[in-house]
Amino acid sequence: MSINTVGIVGAGTMGNGIAQACAVSGINVVMVDISQQAVDRGLATVDKSLDRLLSKEKITEADKAAALGRIKGSTSYDDLKAAQLVIEAASGADRVGDLVGAASRLGHLRDLGVDAVWFSPFYRSPMADFGYDIDDHCDVDPLFGDL
Repeated sequence: MSINTVGIVGAGTMGNGIAQACAVSGINVVMVDISQQAVDRGLATVDKSLDRLLSKEKITEADKAAALGRIKGSTSYDDLKAAQLVIEAASGADRVGDLVGAASRLGHLRDLGVDAVWFSPFYRSPMADFGYDIDDHCDVDPLFGDL
């Protein structure tokens, strides 16, 4: 399977970072969040991050423009239809990125033709390494729901 477009649920720190990494690698991105304000904030963060790379001469102005052009921000899950891979990068009490919220949308994602969904670590963690330092691989952090 060829991945031309990656869908990202969540435009926060993790989501916009993944979006930037994909976009500078030449992959199109659909970054979805619950509000246009969150989407705009995520896009602005990517823009600032690319400016830092530009100032360090790691990328050119054309590279920056091309990367930004590959990222589509949205508040509609329907826009994930273009993605061959969807990455969950949202969390919180809004039921978007927790297990209950994600599970409630699995049918919708299936109907859109999404082939795969990646869940960020959701296990208990002291959060010293952005949640990748897992305390217990069998216990879901209550912040994200339960099995």
